[in-house]
Amino acid sequence: KSRMVICGKGKIGKSFFAINLGVALADGKPFLNIPITRKTKTLYLQQEISEVSLQKRFSQVLKGWDLNTDDVDDLSCHTIGGFNIFNKDHFSQLEQWIKDGEFEVVIFDPIYKFHNIEENSAKDVKSLLDRFDELINDLGVTVILVHHQRKQIGETSQQMRGSSVFFDWGDAYVFLNPAKSSGGAIKLSFELRNAEAPDELI
Repeated sequence: KSRMVICGKGKIGKSFFAINLGVALADGKPFLNIPITRKTKTLYLQQEISEVSLQKRFSQVLKGWDLNTDDVDDLSCHTIGGFNIFNKDHFSQLEQWIKDGEFEVVIFDPIYKFHNIEENSAKDVKSLLDRFDELINDLGVTVILVHHQRKQIGETSQQMRGSSVFFDWGDAYVFLNPAKSSGGAIKLSFELRNAEAPDELI
């Protein structure tokens, strides 16, 4: 029953990171600085690319782990175009899906595709995050949101696009940024609400 946000600019690899995390959760193996000790039923939902492209991306990730789909049957990856977290029917369907699949973790990628609010409005963002809290509190799941970075980058806590309420909500944050060494390397930094954050990774 926790909250995580994965944040970075467009095309930096947030979705690949999220799917890799989903594979690690489903396979019960540690991932980078994220300790994972058991297999966890995980649902990955996205609205950014086609289902065909998603399955190609999923296959790429599995190849990197030297796994096939049979090895990670605790991970379900789906495209759900047009889903809106504020639509009562959509929300009820999602709740039933989570119950039927006995999912413990749900990943939403990217978050802006799942709502129609103004992300700079603290009131609107709170209403959005309240919907995810409903899932967390009623179904006992962990929710992971994939979110975009501001165009103007400040300190870590200021990187997320939209209201600062996003940063007040989570228990854990992962920030993806280009490493200063360049060469295509990605720097991962972490912020935790109730524990000391792990060191940065490149």
